[in-house]
Amino acid sequence: MAKKRKKQPKMKVKKMAVCESKCPSMCILRVTVAFVFLYAGVMKLFFGAAPPVDMILTFMPADVSLFLLGMLEFVLGTLLLFGLFTRVTAWVSASLVAVFFLVAAYLHTSGLMTGLWNSAWMWKDLPLLGGSIAIALQGSPCCSIDSWIKKKTGK
Repeated sequence: MAKKRKKQPKMKVKKMAVCESKCPSMCILRVTVAFVFLYAGVMKLFFGAAPPVDMILTFMPADVSLFLLGMLEFVLGTLLLFGLFTRVTAWVSASLVAVFFLVAAYLHTSGLMTGLWNSAWMWKDLPLLGGSIAIALQGSPCCSIDSWIKKKTGK
């Protein structure tokens, strides 16, 4: 006769306190991209480190366009850092980086700045574009205001 096995009690898995997802990699990616945008925004706003905006936006004074670009990057970085409106913010940041690539292509092909493709400015934007698109597609499943609101409202 076969012996009957006792049923083992099921183990309960505790949820993580900070990140309730098994994959916190999106949280790490979101925070990393946010810090890059925050750093770029702060450098433009307070230290004047910027691309040649006078060649790019000829219809606007350079200091105004520098301020607007710095504020946009700072706001995008802040929203990504806290995970508020994450998907929309990530799509806007991906669009901004895509515009950077188009402007760099224009400056390179027009002969205004031929060495721009070889600079570190452009190559840092490629992972930013990929990271922003990944965040936009995935959203913010953990460690964010969006996930907290989703959990509270039950949606």
